[in-house]
Amino acid sequence: MPFAKEIQTTVIGLLAAFFLVALAAGYWAATGPDTILSREDNPRLVEAESSILRGRLYDRDMGLLARSLATESGIAERTYTAPAMNSVLGYYSLRYGVGGLEATYDALLSGTTLPDNWNSFVRESLLHEARIGYDVQLTLDLNIQQDIVAAMSDHTGAAVVISVPSGEVLSLVSLPTYDPNMLDTDWETLVEAEDNPFFNRVLQGQYQPGSTMQTLLLAAASLANVNLERQISDATQIITIDDLELSCLFTPPRDTLSLSESYGYVCPAPFVSVAEQLGEDTVYGYLDRISDRQTTLLQAFATTTPTEGSTPTATPETSEEPNLLEEVMGQGNRTVSPLTLSSMVAALLSNGSTRQPHTVLATRAPQTEDWQAYVVQSNPIPFFTEDTAIVLYNAMRTAFSRSPIADMERPEGVEIGGHYAISHTGDG
Repeated sequence: MPFAKEIQTTVIGLLAAFFLVALAAGYWAATGPDTILSREDNPRLVEAESSILRGRLYDRDMGLLARSLATESGIAERTYTAPAMNSVLGYYSLRYGVGGLEATYDALLSGTTLPDNWNSFVRESLLHEARIGYDVQLTLDLNIQQDIVAAMSDHTGAAVVISVPSGEVLSLVSLPTYDPNMLDTDWETLVEAEDNPFFNRVLQGQYQPGSTMQTLLLAAASLANVNLERQISDATQIITIDDLELSCLFTPPRDTLSLSESYGYVCPAPFVSVAEQLGEDTVYGYLDRISDRQTTLLQAFATTTPTEGSTPTATPETSEEPNLLEEVMGQGNRTVSPLTLSSMVAALLSNGSTRQPHTVLATRAPQTEDWQAYVVQSNPIPFFTEDTAIVLYNAMRTAFSRSPIADMERPEGVEIGGHYAISHTGDG
């Protein structure tokens, strides 16, 4: 039959084409819709995201810190009302995402944790109403935050205040910072700024501990039953690391001091002596255990990993291999975050252990009046034994009594303790 082969080939081709069309139709009927819906460039997703009324943020006394309002265009506008809170609240931007506590509690604030039920389906899918997120009451105290920001003024640095024994973060300041209300306008300038305003120095900063290492060495000596009152000669001796000279921060009345007395005057030489007495294995083993606490603490916050250029470098460049003298003086390879240091102090006020630092008191579901307490599930984080905590507590009280501000005014019944610490760093 003429053209039989050609007709057969054409029929087979048409059948193959119909088969491919059927496969494509089946894919788009079963799986395709979800694929399209999940694409970041899906206009419906962008429109839905832009209309979300994120939950409000309040401080512990119910002072309003941030809110979202609907505009005529249908795009919700996020407004921040307390400039002192900028560095801890972070930002929300449809274009640039989220940062700070806005990122930590994004699921709550955006309402993505709300249960899918008939009411939400009717409101969002049928009536096309904007989704509303949870309101969040933070542990932060706006008054304390404002006082710290005012005291720090134009300085670069970090400050954190933790309530003991609850672990509630009352204040968290990192300066310099940025204005989240101007984020979309200032973004390009901010990301290129040399002072790195997006870098949270409390959470992401990793700094050489300097003479804060004396607190850990005093704890290690106490744990090893070293006599802390034994007199050490040449206690005021200058310690030299490369071209760096370390000496007593305050001038003691004599050259012979006990380890406890040396702690109050921030004299480095006796701590070198006690570290040599304890030995490298004991010192490094104790410091390693303390370093492990740092990872646990930072799990409570949404942070990024610090980059090589994000924190100051040591003046004396350290080798990759640990050097006992450099590590004991806090000028070696080990680094610590301000959050870890503050939690360490909180632990010595709580019998040696501290609760996980946290920043939420309560949440409120949309279109409801009642607040629900936010329960933090975490085990106590041990830093010291109870006996060691008592030793450090008394040492800090004595150290403060010898400081230049020992006579400062304070509320009746308030005790103050502490320890001066200096770390020599490079630029940054």
